Amino acid sequence: MKTTLTLLLALTAALALTQTGPRRDTDFSSLRSVDRLIANLEREAERGGFREDSGDPRGKPEKPGLDWLEGYRYYLHERAFPRDRVDWSAWDRAVKHRAAMPPAVWGAGRGGLRVPTGAWQYVGPKNLGTPYRRYYGLPPLTGRINAMAVDPSNGSHLYAGAAGGGVWESNDAGANWNPLTDAWAYLQVSSIAIHPNDPNTLFVGTGDFDAWTGYTNGMWKSTNGGATWTQVVNGAFDGRAIREIAFDPGDPNVMVAIMGRGSAYWGRIMRSTNGGQTWSNVGPSSNRIYNDLAIGAANELGNRIYWCTDNNGGQVFSSLDRGATWNPVSSLVLAAHSSQQIRVAASMTKPLVAYVLEATGTLPGKVWKTVDGGGTWTNVTNDFPHGNASLGATYNWSQRTYDVHMECSTRPDGDGAEDVVYVGLIDLVQSADGGATWKTIGRAYEADSILHNDQHCVTVDPSDPNVVYAGLDGGLNRFVYDPATDEGAWTYLSDALYVTQFYRMAAHPTDPTRLLGGTQDNASPAARGDLANWSNVGGGDGGWCTINPQNPDVQYATSQNLGIYRTISNWQGSRYISPNWGSDRRAFIAPIALDPNNPEWLYAGTNYLWRYDRTTDAWTPRLGGQELASSGSVNCIAIAPSDSGRIVTGATNGEVWTTADAGATWRKINVGSPSLPTASVKYLSLDPANPRDVLVAFGGSGSSRLYRSRDVTAATVVWEQASGSGVTQLPYVPISGLARDPYAPQSRWYAATDVGVFMTTDAGASWTNATGPLGLPNVQVNDLVAVPGQNALYAATWGRGIWKIALVPGRTVRGTVVLSNLTGPLANKTVTVEVRNAGTTTVRESTLAALDGSGTFSVATSLTGTYDVAVKASHWLRKKVASVILNEANGASGLAFSLRNGDVNGDNTVNIADFIALRSAFGTSPGGVGWNPGADLNEDGSVNIADFVVLRANLGQSGDA
Repeated sequence: MKTTLTLLLALTAALALTQTGPRRDTDFSSLRSVDRLIANLEREAERGGFREDSGDPRGKPEKPGLDWLEGYRYYLHERAFPRDRVDWSAWDRAVKHRAAMPPAVWGAGRGGLRVPTGAWQYVGPKNLGTPYRRYYGLPPLTGRINAMAVDPSNGSHLYAGAAGGGVWESNDAGANWNPLTDAWAYLQVSSIAIHPNDPNTLFVGTGDFDAWTGYTNGMWKSTNGGATWTQVVNGAFDGRAIREIAFDPGDPNVMVAIMGRGSAYWGRIMRSTNGGQTWSNVGPSSNRIYNDLAIGAANELGNRIYWCTDNNGGQVFSSLDRGATWNPVSSLVLAAHSSQQIRVAASMTKPLVAYVLEATGTLPGKVWKTVDGGGTWTNVTNDFPHGNASLGATYNWSQRTYDVHMECSTRPDGDGAEDVVYVGLIDLVQSADGGATWKTIGRAYEADSILHNDQHCVTVDPSDPNVVYAGLDGGLNRFVYDPATDEGAWTYLSDALYVTQFYRMAAHPTDPTRLLGGTQDNASPAARGDLANWSNVGGGDGGWCTINPQNPDVQYATSQNLGIYRTISNWQGSRYISPNWGSDRRAFIAPIALDPNNPEWLYAGTNYLWRYDRTTDAWTPRLGGQELASSGSVNCIAIAPSDSGRIVTGATNGEVWTTADAGATWRKINVGSPSLPTASVKYLSLDPANPRDVLVAFGGSGSSRLYRSRDVTAATVVWEQASGSGVTQLPYVPISGLARDPYAPQSRWYAATDVGVFMTTDAGASWTNATGPLGLPNVQVNDLVAVPGQNALYAATWGRGIWKIALVPGRTVRGTVVLSNLTGPLANKTVTVEVRNAGTTTVRESTLAALDGSGTFSVATSLTGTYDVAVKASHWLRKKVASVILNEANGASGLAFSLRNGDVNGDNTVNIADFIALRSAFGTSPGGVGWNPGADLNEDGSVNIADFVVLRANLGQSGDA
């Protein structure tokens, strides 16, 4: 053995002399580069007979390997456009600014106002189910796990690293978990390493290497099991995702870390000889993306071969001096490809044996094995499961730019040991005989799938090589292998690991146990009355979703590229309702929105606006024939709560359009005085009392991301920034969601950003930090939903699930409303309740409230003192009760409002204009040409003579001012 190793050392050194320099790869932090890669893969997939968006993704194949790349491109575009690359330095500035901002103040505010109270609380998902078996496997699910480590002295003591949710610890073998890093500046984690002799000492490498995201947080160290942390300072760690950290098993003072991607992109091999106190760059050259590291078994002299791989040049490197120097393994020539992934695993028992996974552009990929320390290599791909007949012969390799991993364990074999090799692609594959034969142990893309698809890490329990852990897009699972039977059993550990990545969410108007959201690769989690046990609906990557406020059993969920699912039974059943979008362009996470005034109408955005009418089960395409995105697609939609005709759309190319007639005619309004930034529009919010007053939130960075126009109908639209200034400035990073406080919608707003939640109480003049100071982890937040019927604000996060905070104390305004001439039911009929300064028309709080069957409403209030209370319904005149005393303990109750009918056009007066509007709609019914729901005064489903009778009886009447 000693002689063989000496010869191999000489051979490796000789081969290194002939190796050429690195081939500079494409930098996939560039939008143009990603576009080219997607185009190449699309052509490859079409040659294989696949078509994207060919129908309901639950039953029909689509182009393999594109979903994650399209998602990545969408993510990159939202942060880069109009640039080709993201300025990731803005995120570092943002987290520093966040730390300096004043905290959001809870409790009594100025002028009797109260701001939200309490602290953020985690809501879910918990015990998350699957929408169907293929691709999702068995429940429970959670978000993506990139890294995992097992205490070498206690196999029940586990650590997990989430893509966007930080580091978690379990002391009971994964039954329960606790987060350890919620206060870190960023929560992306790629690697965890535990000291082999001191399990209280661990190192964590941050960044989300597999998803290529740009912001990272360097390396962190704990000497007390994660109770406290110290950042390891070294400039090479800045801006790079640290994919692997390893201790030398024979000398734990020697450590190696490999990294790449992130904002700095090009990688490093870093080495420490003093237990991680200081580090040196020992990488062989620049322009590398180092993505895997393995340390082999010791020979009789205690020497080990270190291995690492480079994505950029498609190269394997080895070190024979404990990582001090590295040489290319020239005996293994791998196919060059811009999107290749190379992984390596070393035998736990055989010093000269290692395996290389070649997942290049030429499919299928290959598994290589050396038994002589890298001198020669043998292709041991053999009967590796590449795919299947229905999805494609190489489907398992189709997301090789994202989900590629390899690890080696061991089992007894006679008097010796045999390697057990695990390969993670879309599926998890095992060889129990050192690569001679292979089999699936996950069945991830079969109808009887065991595992969620997309594998990201495999970790072997250091005290029991038959126990391995798989981290994947659906969470973390444990596999216990029985060498005697060559079988294994899975345990699912994601029940209490709360790291789901949400794009969007929706909430029931009154019931806090009914929620819906769209997630990365985990469909659309739905709480259907039990927050401890969540269902899952839809499919694929969930996105925008919505719940009918008048009939909450009617809900809509989406999947990537605007697949739409509808239920009318709280997801006891559902139907796929997407039409054929034709040549229309759609965002990867494309928007839908319900008309809050007529929730039978659902709007969907392509590069046009489409409308679905649930009463007729029909789509109206391309409203007004107006393209709303000359490039890209519509990214968000808002319908005015007080006017169904007023709709605003925002596009991925920065265009903002509005209509006053529900899409018949359109006006482009991103040009103005001044014009809005050229950036992707992320969210829109309309003042509930004034449909002309609009907030526009943007992606990108560098300057204000929030703008307001007080009148989008003006001849020249005036835009003003609403991001504040100085220390109370809103961080200049993407704003993905906005919520108006229902008790002060004109002045108190909440913003969801890449670095958390922020609040203003003065209409954007100043902002405060509502994240860490109120108990929310420092996580990217993608959506906010304020629910007056629950007195709650919800936050949908990218890596820590859904959270909730109370908006106001329990004071309420209660009253009863009589709506004259109404033939339909009162239950779920909505009215607008305004609390005003006494004797004025100044609105302090405006809330949409649903009536019960007796006409009673109840809305929360943040005010105390004497105020006027006014109630207005769609075509009924406003009625006011003056000098209502709102007391500190209970608010006010027993208010009575009797509203006159006939206000067809909603101007609070019944006059000739209403007569003309009613006459124009005469003889129509829902879905018909000229239908106007405001003209159906008695709400019997048609505009007829009975409605004229109602109008004539009230002609000349006006509501209270």
